[in-house]
Amino acid sequence: MIHHDYAWMDTASHGPEHRNKVLQVGQISGPLPEDRVDCYATWHRFPDAYRLHAEQRGSTGGYQGPSYADFLPFDFDGEDLVKVLEDVRGFLKELELSYEIDGLRGVRCYFSGKKGFHVCLSAGLFGGWSPSAKLPGYLRGLAATMAGDHKIDTAIYDQNRLLRLTNTQHGDSQLWKIPLETATVIAKSVDQIRKLAKQPQEVEFPDWDDVVPVPPCVSLFASVQKGLQEAPVPQRHVLFPALKEGEGRDEAAFRIARVLRDGGLQSELALEVLKLWNASQDPPLTTTDGGSVLEKKIRNAYGSAVSQKSERIIPDDIRTPAELCRDYSAYIEKLKTRKVTLGWVVVDTTMRGIAPGEVVTIIAKSGVGKTAFLQNIIVHLARQKIVCLFCSMEQPLAQCFERFAQILTSQPGTIIEQKWEEQFGRDTAQFVETELRHYTLTCGRPGLSLKQLEEALDAAETKAGEPVGVLAIDYMGLLDTHDLDRSLYGQVSRAARELKNLAKRRDLVILLLCQVNRAAGDDGDTPLNLHSARESGAIEESADFLLGLYRPDIKTTNERICLQLLKSRKGAFGHWDFHFDTGNLRITA
Repeated sequence: MIHHDYAWMDTASHGPEHRNKVLQVGQISGPLPEDRVDCYATWHRFPDAYRLHAEQRGSTGGYQGPSYADFLPFDFDGEDLVKVLEDVRGFLKELELSYEIDGLRGVRCYFSGKKGFHVCLSAGLFGGWSPSAKLPGYLRGLAATMAGDHKIDTAIYDQNRLLRLTNTQHGDSQLWKIPLETATVIAKSVDQIRKLAKQPQEVEFPDWDDVVPVPPCVSLFASVQKGLQEAPVPQRHVLFPALKEGEGRDEAAFRIARVLRDGGLQSELALEVLKLWNASQDPPLTTTDGGSVLEKKIRNAYGSAVSQKSERIIPDDIRTPAELCRDYSAYIEKLKTRKVTLGWVVVDTTMRGIAPGEVVTIIAKSGVGKTAFLQNIIVHLARQKIVCLFCSMEQPLAQCFERFAQILTSQPGTIIEQKWEEQFGRDTAQFVETELRHYTLTCGRPGLSLKQLEEALDAAETKAGEPVGVLAIDYMGLLDTHDLDRSLYGQVSRAARELKNLAKRRDLVILLLCQVNRAAGDDGDTPLNLHSARESGAIEESADFLLGLYRPDIKTTNERICLQLLKSRKGAFGHWDFHFDTGNLRITA
């Protein structure tokens, strides 16, 4: 929480008329009645002067000093909740497309418990604002401008206004005010949302201040502060704009794809719509060596969407032999254009390529060289023009770069370090950038959770401008899985299965490094077996391919690294010896 000295809020229980109970932010949940019916608090936070004002006058009314708000709320209400929900969905789409709030990060949604929804935007999206007595007026003007034609309750922008507290019960409807994922708001019906509201719900939102400012929002708030007559509101998006080269056609294509995705159109039909739009452009978007630009936009938009499929089994979930045949034909086509290989011909021939949706788990004892093995693969992927996100939770980012430089230049790390400030260093930097280009993206955040992996993928796709084809994780034991289960075994088991689901949902390949248990390959010079993965059998169960690494000469010459194909859903097995140059980390046949 920022602005810690603004820590006081007015509260009310069993109706807003029972207000004037000023409490500190951290104390609000304590005095709530056991039934938690009709509980409220101000959405502005106030300094100590607010508390003193209430004590002296017996009421918070009449306070006109400074205040602060963590967010800007929008209150959508109406008798026809179906129409209200449609309006909310339209507003969310405008936030994503017109205001460029990518993935709606920093936007929180709530069902009010009866006839409305609250949509709250983090102050961070607008670059933040300072506590002020003028802030309520700024936020009122900001909300009115952003809402446009959408019908919202403008009375809530009074400085002392109460809002119903999350996960408290509405006295009339007996439903609860609940938080909602934006995907739930977009995909669920009113009846489904009401069903969720029969009990409290938990949604893990990022902190209000853990948000990146968005230029259109920052500009709009700045103009409101300056009191301009006509604030520069971002132009409402036109679904099928006519654009020339240099006017953002790539971005427009992706936006159209997302609108079609959110509207429920199948990806194949969405591609045809994009083709019709593209034909009217001057000039049309062309194809690249990686395939059609339009196909990439569709894969990006549809691949990054969280599955909104109903849990109910429907006829489409049951496949006839003819449909299975078509599915297999689609799989073969996918392998033609999106097959992933590891870079060693003898291995790739045996494995017959890795398809999107599959997981390759690589197990080895610590110190054997599994990270170097993975980075050799990533270099190969860059040369194949496959976008790879490398989540390195153990190595510092500087070491990641040095290792890539070693592999690419065949130089030892000591030489790269010593000559970095010379012409050699400048040449090395240019060579690494040229070889890896935008195809290799690295995330150095430690202890990533599964949710953060999704966020990292979204961020990487935004930065690369195309879908991530491979997610490389170094390594399983460094993932934050504490919230998945009480026991370590349960956490690892759940994480392994969720990673498989992630690969299928995002339509990408996952390369996962994993330590071996202590009983297997104790010194790293012993062959491994199918059950060597540490902590859980679910690791090998969830993998489509299980690879083992060991160094038979690790105590002597130390120049060999052996690769075992311990499991393959295609039925193949293998065992290969490679040369491992420990000076430059290159692994060659």
